Amino acid sequence: MKVRLNNFVRRQTKESRFSYYDGDIEVVAELAALNLEKARQGYRPGVLEVEVDPANFFSGVIKLYSHFRITSKLEARQPGEEEVLITTARADKQRATHVDVILYSKEVLAEEVSTDADYEVVSINARVSSIPTPMDPVTMARNFLNKTGGTKGVFSAEQFAESIWFWATHANVS
Repeated sequence: MKVRLNNFVRRQTKESRFSYYDGDIEVVAELAALNLEKARQGYRPGVLEVEVDPANFFSGVIKLYSHFRITSKLEARQPGEEEVLITTARADKQRATHVDVILYSKEVLAEEVSTDADYEVVSINARVSSIPTPMDPVTMARNFLNKTGGTKGVFSAEQFAESIWFWATHANVS
């Protein structure tokens, strides 16, 4: 199976608010391809979550406490998308203990773009807990409503509530 990086994941750098791989990011596609047999179904058919070794990964998600300096701003994830409210907390990224690499199949990607790969890496979800981090509620809503930049998905009220609750007590770092 051919796995390559989607441009969307390339925004996940040390300097960003997101989780990242500390090394050549092309290795992330190789790690995903080597671990495809461990893939779990993602939020819809054609989306896979592949657990990989957390070595050299850092998590951009932290649990919030009252001493953190919190900032909010309007920001688009990429050109052509609507700006949404992004909240971050001033903190350092932590070494990940668990990492899920999110892959989209060429069929899912064909809804927006074409690819010659079987799968593309769209996100690095690194964390310091064994409990997977839920998709943030704004991304869920973007997908549910099929907004520009979203990939159509259907979520239950419970999934939305769990996401809102998690992200009310966690944030990405700035």
